[in-house]
Amino acid sequence: MTSGLIKRVRISPPDSHVDGRRAIIDIYRADLQKDFVRNIAAIGSIMVRNPDKGIDEGGRAILGNHYHQRKDELFHLSAGRGVLHLLDVESGEDLVLQLEASDPRSTYLFVPRKIVHTYCLEPGSVLIHAAANIDSQLYNPTDAADNIAHILVKPSR
Repeated sequence: MTSGLIKRVRISPPDSHVDGRRAIIDIYRADLQKDFVRNIAAIGSIMVRNPDKGIDEGGRAILGNHYHQRKDELFHLSAGRGVLHLLDVESGEDLVLQLEASDPRSTYLFVPRKIVHTYCLEPGSVLIHAAANIDSQLYNPTDAADNIAHILVKPSR
């Protein structure tokens, strides 16, 4: 049975085509995700180095440990592997996903607002990130009203 949370957090969207020649995966389609806004506010890349603090029990860098009130996010794990921890702040449902860049079924992720997300990624992993404006306000990465800390994974050291 598919959980409610996995229906909201899309992993490699359902419309894809893979054969011997290619793999085509729709990263975002407005008709499939109606609450995702039309304008992307920021696109960036996160490269995981060799952290000496802020790591999980597996030695992976902990990224995130927060959720947003007003924006959705789209991620692509273009290199490496790790784990994504998710928690729906409204329902309390949680989910842990294994991510592997070499597997296109686990590399494209849509994380809607009010979903706590924490990545634990191995050194050398690269995560591409896109944030979208949800309301009329401009994107502000330091907006405390939109970026709400919520610890899902505590550092081991």
